[in-house]
Amino acid sequence: MARSLAAARARSRKAGPPDRIDTSRRAACNGSMSDADEPADDRMVLLRAMVAIARADGQVDPTETARIRQICSFLRLDEAMEAEVTAMLEPGAPVPALPDPSELPAYEVRLYVFQQALMMAFADGVIDDQERALTQRLAEALQLEARHVEVAWRRAAEMTER
Repeated sequence: MARSLAAARARSRKAGPPDRIDTSRRAACNGSMSDADEPADDRMVLLRAMVAIARADGQVDPTETARIRQICSFLRLDEAMEAEVTAMLEPGAPVPALPDPSELPAYEVRLYVFQQALMMAFADGVIDDQERALTQRLAEALQLEARHVEVAWRRAAEMTER
């Protein structure tokens, strides 16, 4: 069942971090991020984090580009947003900054951004030191609980082994 980000934010503010989060691929893909009426900034914050991880090793692998394009399609971006993502992927473009937690106040959304960033890091089949360091900084910046970070790493690794 799709939930709006606004509802998730309201629940997060009232209840704090959830005790259990389904970090499976199905949960990530069926989340509220695909709702076309969601604020553009939430979608772009996600994509900026993904591009930052993809560019952490100094190059964007075709597999990483394909994954970003897949997410763009899933998020139903308009032409202007797609153009912004394309510009971020260009060689020599500045690497996007990691998101600030204030940009993504709902814990579930912050965790989702981290999960997608990990999938991006694993997209080319190799996690180098720069990607590992940047994903660690992202987890810290998003103020994620260590147990959720560990589960997300494990799930991302399992999904790429298939």
